[in-house]
Amino acid sequence: MNDFELAAIGPAFDRSYYLTRYPDVGAAGCDPLRHFCEAGWREGRHPSAAFDTGYYLRTNQDVQQSGINPLLHYVYSGKAEGRLAQPAMASVRARLAAARPARVAAKDWTAPAQAEPASAAHLLQACKRPERLVIAVSQDDYAVNVGGVQNVVGDESAALQARGFDYLHLSPAQPGPALAEATQLADVCFRVRLNGEQSGCITAPALRAMLQQLARRGAHPRWVIHHLMGHSPEALAELVAEARAQVPLLWAHDFFAVCPSYTLMRNDIAYCNAPPPTSPGCSICVYGTERHAHARRLRAFVEKVRPSVIAPSRSAAELWQRAVQASPCETIVLPPADLVVQARQRVPRPARPLRVAHVGARLFHKGWFVFQTLAETLRHDARYEFFQFGSMSGFELESVKHIPVRVTPTDRQAMVAALARHEIDVVVCWSLWPETFNFTLHEAVAAGAFVLARRNQGNVWPAASRWAPHASLAFEDEAGLLAYFRSDAVARDVDGSPRYCGQLVPNMGCADLLSAEASLEAVT
Repeated sequence: MNDFELAAIGPAFDRSYYLTRYPDVGAAGCDPLRHFCEAGWREGRHPSAAFDTGYYLRTNQDVQQSGINPLLHYVYSGKAEGRLAQPAMASVRARLAAARPARVAAKDWTAPAQAEPASAAHLLQACKRPERLVIAVSQDDYAVNVGGVQNVVGDESAALQARGFDYLHLSPAQPGPALAEATQLADVCFRVRLNGEQSGCITAPALRAMLQQLARRGAHPRWVIHHLMGHSPEALAELVAEARAQVPLLWAHDFFAVCPSYTLMRNDIAYCNAPPPTSPGCSICVYGTERHAHARRLRAFVEKVRPSVIAPSRSAAELWQRAVQASPCETIVLPPADLVVQARQRVPRPARPLRVAHVGARLFHKGWFVFQTLAETLRHDARYEFFQFGSMSGFELESVKHIPVRVTPTDRQAMVAALARHEIDVVVCWSLWPETFNFTLHEAVAAGAFVLARRNQGNVWPAASRWAPHASLAFEDEAGLLAYFRSDAVARDVDGSPRYCGQLVPNMGCADLLSAEASLEAVT
């Protein structure tokens, strides 16, 4: 292949992608473009995330028979002839092919390192004020893992400790994507973190003995259940019963109470609208065979412990109530964070392309594949630059610049600061599931970005229209989003809108609620 041909296909070739996916090329010191042209395409290697070499050759027998480099053919004539560079809906097809029931997926979960056993006596001795004990439950160790639920638990833990509470956190000794198979107390074990410090593991019977000892002293801990993934609801119901008059709090951070697919994504690709477990829709979903027993166990848990359900938004509360079909004590809407914002006129933008970002991890249900497709489609449009802020999985892409950001309980403004520092103009919030809150949307507004959202997906558009009413737009589908970017309206709308800037202020989980109740109890 001569230099002219190399130059012709160069713009369609993604060097970062190629070197990341095929590390042997870099290790051999080869120029990635020349390697692809001389050997790579014959070995079935892909030149970018947007071009499937094997697919192009299989579906274009004339190209295969000619022996021409498929990418060169696509650049010269294939694209103009309407030939596809990869299967239609390639990301969706790959996602669908990988979908598995939660019990099957659980087999791939790695067992955590063994922790030292903790006795009830040791935990009681380590408590500073056992009569003011809060027991929190979630799917993993909030101090080790990162995410919205983990940050809420971390905020709650710090706030309650500062107000004179002991905070005992329980996570499954063996985390997993489904409910624990165990239903008997004797078969359950928890990983424990007390007042922020890892305290080993404790069996459910030992924890029950501790609760009984506290009850004899007249102390009844308050339970805050953030997530039941990996737990035995039957065993937890027995433990919660030891608290007697104390009403437990159950968070609806997502919809795990409805289905093992906590995002309510049928086969992990499309929102299912939470039909009854006996619906035909469940019969064609990989989660369908598990959902009936899953929903029955969690409905029984809610009916037995009668919790107060804490929903992060009004839309989350309404969907949870409709789909769970159980009777909690009450339902409280408590956003895990608020925005403190002010609107001011935008400063004229420098003479540069609009900076467009996806905020958060590269997750399918967060709309990453839609953003990636948008960036690849507009890769050579000089009006735009595309960014992704957060953790990265998969391959480097020349069309999307990755900015690593980690939001932790000690640095809650990390994402807001990063977006502002890189002067992001537009954030695309394209969640495919009914978001219960959506931290990234709030972070985008706080950083002063113009927000583009998908309509009717939980709290995303209601929050955008509330916090940035003149700096946000909603679309019905991907076609509308792409048409908007192909028009000249984006720059006009961004430059003509006010800039809403501020801070994302955590609400400290249930800390205020529990503190108020404790104060009331002390008075009465």
